[in-house]
Amino acid sequence: MNTQIESNNKSTRQLMIEVDSEWFESKRNEWDLFTLTAVFRASGWKPNPDRWVDEYKHKVLWKINKQLTRGNNYLIPFDRCEYEFDQSSLFKSLSEQRKPHHIHGIVSIPKDLSHKVWNLEKNMLSPRLLKDFNSIDTLSSVLMEPIPVGRTLDWYVYMMKGKSFNSH
Repeated sequence: MNTQIESNNKSTRQLMIEVDSEWFESKRNEWDLFTLTAVFRASGWKPNPDRWVDEYKHKVLWKINKQLTRGNNYLIPFDRCEYEFDQSSLFKSLSEQRKPHHIHGIVSIPKDLSHKVWNLEKNMLSPRLLKDFNSIDTLSSVLMEPIPVGRTLDWYVYMMKGKSFNSH
């Protein structure tokens, strides 16, 4: 009964975030989950989500997939991303009004292939993938790290902060 009361008080958006993150967690026996934040070199005064989501999917995710296979197969089973523009660091100077275009995402990697992108012994991104990321001229920085088991909802809530639930 308590669950019924709780679900009646949650917005559709909150429920969708919870269901989505539970689904990701349920796939842990098949996939390793990673957070991914890509910050692009361009900044500006107006958002441009289509451009930067396309850049993320066709360059950043492509580089990850390239590490998984040298063939033409797309081996990333599922990814979810959200574009941000209006949010920026509180430490940024008030004189600098432009904001960076960046993407927060969740990327699933098949368990048998995740060693190609993440070195468990050193707890770091593979040097080859880091080199590939550095070759993307529009990419300023990237942070990719494993999502601890049971913490997908935390990242998902952060990723979706205040955004409507849409698909990119």
